[in-house]
Amino acid sequence: MTRRSVPARRRRIALDDFGAGVTALTNLWTFPLDIVKLDQSLTASLNSPRPKGHTARTRLQAIIDLCHAHALVVTAERVESHEQADVLRRVGCDFGQGWYYGRPGPTISDRSSMLKVQGCASRDS
Repeated sequence: MTRRSVPARRRRIALDDFGAGVTALTNLWTFPLDIVKLDQSLTASLNSPRPKGHTARTRLQAIIDLCHAHALVVTAERVESHEQADVLRRVGCDFGQGWYYGRPGPTISDRSSMLKVQGCASRDS
């Protein structure tokens, strides 16, 4: 997939769970990405006592800097505490998602079902 193969009116493309498994660094510049979602394990590693916690912060800073160098927006998954949110903000993470910010909402299909039950029309139906 290249940027030319995606229509101009496309939605933004995100790489999910970056930093887990076999996610290659080359994915950052090989695919037409807009957003990188950092795997929850990277956020969880911030909870480690020093020196592991310090190393985790340094590693996270390097990953975020690399993403920003490729003009990518970075979202951290599974942010569960004020301390994690604070570190992520200080290392330049653009967005966070997780219980710290709020409970997950219904999926699009769940919302469609709720609208149908309530007698409202939805654009999906």
